Amino acid sequence: MSKKFFPQTVEEYFEKAFRSFEDGDIDSAIAYYTEVLRLEPGHPPTLNNRGTAWRKKGEYDKAINDYSEAIRLKPDFANAWMNRGLLWAINKNLKKALDDSNEAFRLDPNLYSDGQPVVVSFKSDEQSPPQTATEYLTRAEKRYQAGDIDRAIGDYNEALHREPNNIYALTDRGATWNEKGEYDKAIADYTEVIRLKPDYVIAWSNRGDAWGNKNEHDKAIDDYNEAIRLDPNFADAWYNRGIAWIGKDEYDKAIDDYSEAIRLNPNDAMALNNRGIARYKNGELTEAIDDYSKAICLAPNYAPAWYNRGEAWKIEGNFDKAISDYSEAIRLKPDFADAWMNRSMLWMLKGESKKSLDDFNEANRLKSIIHM
Repeated sequence: MSKKFFPQTVEEYFEKAFRSFEDGDIDSAIAYYTEVLRLEPGHPPTLNNRGTAWRKKGEYDKAINDYSEAIRLKPDFANAWMNRGLLWAINKNLKKALDDSNEAFRLDPNLYSDGQPVVVSFKSDEQSPPQTATEYLTRAEKRYQAGDIDRAIGDYNEALHREPNNIYALTDRGATWNEKGEYDKAIADYTEVIRLKPDYVIAWSNRGDAWGNKNEHDKAIDDYNEAIRLDPNFADAWYNRGIAWIGKDEYDKAIDDYSEAIRLNPNDAMALNNRGIARYKNGELTEAIDDYSKAICLAPNYAPAWYNRGEAWKIEGNFDKAISDYSEAIRLKPDFADAWMNRSMLWMLKGESKKSLDDFNEANRLKSIIHM
């Protein structure tokens, strides 16, 4: 039986709330933040974070109340102003949204916002350097979201220096290593998480991703199998195992896994697109086109689905539809070299030599940039 953690101090309750929120257990997060406020009334970072938890539950009035109280107690709390502004925008109160966002950026011109509410560390003084593992982890996540990958890793390292067994820092650092292409380092971090918490589904699934990126598909499948055993409703594991089956040319198994991912998440355009790829490779062109079309309906700006449907139309001999789909893929993603090249081939087959040459030259220009 695993040992349970029982918070004792205000900081420990805050940490537990922070982790519960990250794990998607919003009710527990709210309960822990409320306990922090009982122990330390009027704590602005806790009010801000509980407001974000209320927002996640759709309790917008309670969220605004918490953000407003945080701002009343700490008028220079830029993140609280931004969070309340984002919520005013959801409520269609655009003037208040603009006023709050302007104040947030006045207070902190370097404030980063991706349109999502921000949770902050226990000691939320934006001018002070982090001290605790939680504060370093919070800053790491902000840097990661802003694309500052190397500095994010530095912060994850600092968090782990303070708390070597912090599974959240290990998991997030693993994801960051994976994004950098440092797959062995990612696998090492996920393996340590699994050692510390063998039932942590995300670690099994993420390690499977890293194995897959190394083209070690059997090891990836083993990890996805364990993730699915632990949580049969974890759609990402079904989706990613489908990718591994495609890597092994096991298209029927891939189709089955994508179908389960789609059953669990019917609006997943990427799963529909990938099931289309598996069906295309399996010679099921009609079914592939149907999947690509559904993906396009759900995500009209998803260029790969347009490109892939163009590929299927090409194999069916419907060059006009293929050209139309390649053209849309290019409009959405102008650096899509393969779409330019394949459209070039079809223009040539249709006797449009000038258009073919133009597309061919653009494809080669883009590929030369990629390989510089």
